[in-house]
Amino acid sequence: MSKARWRISPPEVLLRHPIFSVRRHTVQRDDGPAREIRTLETTDWCNVVAMREDGRIVLVRQHRFGTDAPSLEIPGGLIDPGESPIEAARRELDEETGYAAGSIEPLGVVRPNPALQATRLHMFLARDCRLHERGQRLEELEDCEVVVLDRAALDAALGRDPPRAGARRALRVDAPRGALRP
Repeated sequence: MSKARWRISPPEVLLRHPIFSVRRHTVQRDDGPAREIRTLETTDWCNVVAMREDGRIVLVRQHRFGTDAPSLEIPGGLIDPGESPIEAARRELDEETGYAAGSIEPLGVVRPNPALQATRLHMFLARDCRLHERGQRLEELEDCEVVVLDRAALDAALGRDPPRAGARRALRVDAPRGALRP
């Protein structure tokens, strides 16, 4: 990285939507011309790796409009105003799957797309998840099919989807012990 410093103008909001805003900035290095860039301001969100008592993983399959295709995912969603990340993780698990966690612990926080967003993704591990009688509580634009897989089936499902092949290598589930390992 060069030693040149960046000057960044205050953002101008070009578009405001309930879950994101598009902002325009002017950026300039000490040693270069000014350039215009766009960034997205979005709400932080959470994802939950949910494990049942038997070590099987609780996932959701839902249609994603961005790709116009079904996607097999761990539960997750936006963190509501005034809600802590762990509260959001519990709520999203409950809403999307109908499962409640016996315990939940943070795995970490990442910035998935720092080139365009300052948004944080809070990741959690939920253990001893149990299906409750109430079932799913889906939002209007959600249509989630609950999918429960053991480790072998999860590896096979990830292996069939080339964009997720890296995820299979990055995340391994040790179902008998109920722990995550690289």
